[in-house]
Amino acid sequence: MGQQKEDEGAINLQVMPVLSRPLACDVIGRPRQVLDEIVESIDSVGIFTSMGVVPDQRFVFYGVPGTGKSHLVEALNNQVNCDVLNEYRMNKIIDPSIDGIPVQNMNLAVLPFDLGKMGTAYINRGALKIQRYFDAHFKLAEAGIPSLAYIDECDVLFRNRLSNMNHGEDNKNTETFMKNMHNIEKYPSIKVVMATNLVEILDGAATRAGRIDKKYEFKLPDIEQRVAAYDLFANQVNEKANYQVVRRFDSEELASLSTGFNYPDMKAVVTNAVRHRAQEAARDKTPGIMPACYVTGVRMIKELEQHKKVFVKKDENRKIGF
Repeated sequence: MGQQKEDEGAINLQVMPVLSRPLACDVIGRPRQVLDEIVESIDSVGIFTSMGVVPDQRFVFYGVPGTGKSHLVEALNNQVNCDVLNEYRMNKIIDPSIDGIPVQNMNLAVLPFDLGKMGTAYINRGALKIQRYFDAHFKLAEAGIPSLAYIDECDVLFRNRLSNMNHGEDNKNTETFMKNMHNIEKYPSIKVVMATNLVEILDGAATRAGRIDKKYEFKLPDIEQRVAAYDLFANQVNEKANYQVVRRFDSEELASLSTGFNYPDMKAVVTNAVRHRAQEAARDKTPGIMPACYVTGVRMIKELEQHKKVFVKKDENRKIGF
């Protein structure tokens, strides 16, 4: 008996796991504003449909790396499903390991689309995978389960069809995608979030009004957002440690020294300052003495300047971030 031919359009869909953090409280600045808008649209579907329209369904997030696009989606997933997670934990109290919440119990099933595994080894393979991905969302909608299609690095999926980098298979993928972006209008419970660092190469037809409801630009945080970020990241460390590990620092001074930093840069400043202090404490073997395990603004500024030398360079296109 011959070997069964591989299904060239097979996809392995996995729902984004629901975790305790990050939540909405862990998101600041522009990402928090966008998160609140999307949560509001999810919670208010009935109001919109009763008035003859549906809430916004299709979003493009674009901007430089490290400005909170992916972090927003993770926080959205956890925030919308936090009550389900807590209830599931209560039911699993005798078994602390939770493999995952059944999709039928979720308030919102977030399905990331892995572009790296889509492939174009066979003619029409990419288009078939895209179609099956959207078919999964249609089935969830018909079963009464709200879902969100999360497509990161969407420029890979539908770059400009006039570009020299494009070819026939890319055009088929783009056309399949656009067709399904129109079809989701029949299902108010489906939302689509596409994220990219390279909005300038996206196909104009795929991202025009009518196929996309809203576009959100994510920029590097301004000084007020940097102040809030340092306070947030310090509070997160202190909350985990259950005492004031990070203390006596001036978040405004740190923010003023952090021009050009993205959110991962600032988080690295805080966590690395604490990490290096912990390494010093671990090496202190003086019997009967517990070292003062905390960090202050002096250490943070030192860490900031070192981080700036290694990771933050002016007038360059930065590709590191989340």
